[in-house]
Amino acid sequence: ELLWAIPFALGGFLLYAGLMAGMGALSPDMESSRAWIFVLTLPMMLPIWFWALIAGAPNGPLATALSLIPFSAPVAMLMRMTSTAVPLWQTGLALVLLLLSGVLIVWLMARLFRVQTLLSGESFSFARAWSVLTS
Repeated sequence: ELLWAIPFALGGFLLYAGLMAGMGALSPDMESSRAWIFVLTLPMMLPIWFWALIAGAPNGPLATALSLIPFSAPVAMLMRMTSTAVPLWQTGLALVLLLLSGVLIVWLMARLFRVQTLLSGESFSFARAWSVLTS
């Protein structure tokens, strides 16, 4: 199980680093980004809040769902692995979903940062943002 901790930690870092970088790039100042930090990290905290349910039924529907959702998988899957033998297909699927989501988030945040940079100084319009985003 210890070998699985490294890819889940790196996948979680990729996902949340992309989200935080995107939030920092799109927020006008530190004050407005503070509220978003809680919202962005909330899914990662859910397994910690439900730790008793996950430890009590590590192969139950709640534990399985939280370990397959990329935003809570880094914590939930490791919690499950310390309680029981998780089927290999669930571990592999959770890791693939986490890594794909991380790469997608980094790509999307890079595109949004590009839009924000190209539109700086202009009033925001969805049509203009979409044209820059798709170009």
